[in-house]
Amino acid sequence: MNFFEQFLNKKLTTRSNKEKLNSVLQQVEFLAKSYDIREQRTIFYIVKIYADLINSERNLKLLTGEDLNSVLDCFLTDSSHEVCFSDSFYINLGKAPVITEIWNKERQIKALSKIGDDENVWSEHPTNHFFKVFLPIGLTVVHNGNHSSNCGIIKSTGHLELTPNKFNAKIYDISHLYSKLYFDGKYYRKNDTKEVIKPTKFEYGCLFEIGRIISKYDISFLKLFKF
Repeated sequence: MNFFEQFLNKKLTTRSNKEKLNSVLQQVEFLAKSYDIREQRTIFYIVKIYADLINSERNLKLLTGEDLNSVLDCFLTDSSHEVCFSDSFYINLGKAPVITEIWNKERQIKALSKIGDDENVWSEHPTNHFFKVFLPIGLTVVHNGNHSSNCGIIKSTGHLELTPNKFNAKIYDISHLYSKLYFDGKYYRKNDTKEVIKPTKFEYGCLFEIGRIISKYDISFLKLFKF
């Protein structure tokens, strides 16, 4: 393949990603405009589809011995806008969009054989499970207690509890990033200069842009999902 063919294929791939992104975002915006709460809630099921895809791919890479990037490195996050809340609620591992920072194949296989069955019902450990919820997207990233949490996702059982002032659970709102950054189908870029911040996988960038629409229409994950 000569240089021109490589360049053309690269351009076609980028264009294809943009088309796929636009297709998803058009559907999300259609749902966001609805006055039907059930249709607005559907947006977060779309978020879950992408979260499940990412988490499943991470599991497959773990099984085949491939290196895993950090979820928090691939997804644009910011911890400067922590959300204070007064109500308690649950993140259901089988229903909510959750991704885990799994990293060890042997630990994961052992956990799958022992955790989340009738013989050993899944329960949150008060000092082992650490997680962050990112609004407006409603995405939970588990960054400690990863392998047991992953069992809960795979077996669709268990929940993580969010309570005020809980030391191992935080909620952050990344809405302020949308005035500064965007995903173009391949790269995160600055809004004003179009400067590339970093490349990322399509699924992560798509989640970021879905959050832009959720923020635009002021749709609340915390209000729509009371597990």
